[in-house]
Amino acid sequence: MAMPRRWTAVSAANKHGVVLIREASVISISSVSVRYRSGEEEFEVRADTVVVASDVHPDSCVADSLQDLSVPVHIIGDAKSVDYIEGAMHSAHEVARGL
Repeated sequence: MAMPRRWTAVSAANKHGVVLIREASVISISSVSVRYRSGEEEFEVRADTVVVASDVHPDSCVADSLQDLSVPVHIIGDAKSVDYIEGAMHSAHEVARGL
């Protein structure tokens, strides 16, 4: 998500009472609460909905596992490099044109 859109989404979430917790590691999520660690401390908060967001990295493990099948394998989109949707569509288009 581009920066201006990201900050608009954060602002809208805050207006709706969403609590954003950064730099935390989830310990457990139940139907009524979330336990997490921030620094050396553990916390538990009541929650009926939880959204977990984290760093994204390219991951070609599915394509890598297909390499030994003697079939053409093309890596596109976020499996190749994390980008906006336009980049994923462009890489798919380039592969499709080459088929």
